[in-house]
Amino acid sequence: MRRSLFALPLVVAFASCGPTVNDQVTIDFETSDPDFVRVSASTSIDSGKPRNDAVAARIRTAQEAILAGRDDWTDRFTSVNPETERLTMEKRGGALSRCEHSGTIPIDALPRFFSDFPMTLQVTRGEGWSELSIYAGASSRATRQQREHFNAELAQLSTSVARYFEAMHRLYSYLDAHPGRAENVYRQITVDQDDQILAANEEERTLIVGVRRAIEKLVDESTDDSAYTFAEEADLVLNPFPAEIAVHTPGEILAMEGFTKHDAQRVDIPRPALLEAVAGLEGRWVSPDFFAMLMRADKLGQQEPDFAALARQDRKSTAVISASEVASALTEQMRPPSRFRVRWVAR
Repeated sequence: MRRSLFALPLVVAFASCGPTVNDQVTIDFETSDPDFVRVSASTSIDSGKPRNDAVAARIRTAQEAILAGRDDWTDRFTSVNPETERLTMEKRGGALSRCEHSGTIPIDALPRFFSDFPMTLQVTRGEGWSELSIYAGASSRATRQQREHFNAELAQLSTSVARYFEAMHRLYSYLDAHPGRAENVYRQITVDQDDQILAANEEERTLIVGVRRAIEKLVDESTDDSAYTFAEEADLVLNPFPAEIAVHTPGEILAMEGFTKHDAQRVDIPRPALLEAVAGLEGRWVSPDFFAMLMRADKLGQQEPDFAALARQDRKSTAVISASEVASALTEQMRPPSRFRVRWVAR
């Protein structure tokens, strides 16, 4: 199904669509006893209409496992015998939509709680500081069929990204010869319909439409009958962690590595973001990257990009980029680092 890129919010809405079944875990060191840590694990289940029977079956399986106490998080909490424990469930329309399981456990039990994750976890303490280190292994979460399907889909996406870069190169070659047209050209890329494009000539209009079509191809929605979206398969293949991981510290963070900083006392390990990975290629082959600019404008809360500022930027682009080069770069963008470290002020 082709979804219109224009207006801008549709791009980001697609880019930020969450997984069908999403697990998040928070490791909270801010407890009354510094030798204990609070672990909270939540599972959110999409309550919208499943796009196919495979997704519906996947949702039912997850719901039944949680309701019967057979889910992975229940097993993990059982393995560490929490000092305190809490379980809450939410339903929407009579169906389970969210479950949160939390408990307080000794810090030295953390490695055992995560023992089925492909990672090594260590907490160390020094004078006036504490530190959590996580060393991640390779992901083993995907089946052979999922890996094969992901590789095929990645090849298709990479071809689309390479064609987008080629469309930008053609446009930038034209703007190098007609720099005064840059602001208008950028503005016309985001009009709602092709018949609204205001161009100086047919060549310019063709180049604008070419970029529009290339970007639309990047956000085409999959219509296959798989239980997992391409973004979810990317997570299974590349991400060793079966959950988004957050760490909340009791004191100000002094240093970090690998994590994404959320605020002064929280860091995260987010899931690989497919279209953000595409935007993350900005500067490698094309600069400024119009698609990356669209993503960035929405994050900044802008109703529309700053076309005048964009037009003033120096432009550079590469004439030929292979799909295999793009695939390698996207994989590099989406694969999490092998080491995560956060150090904070100890109380």
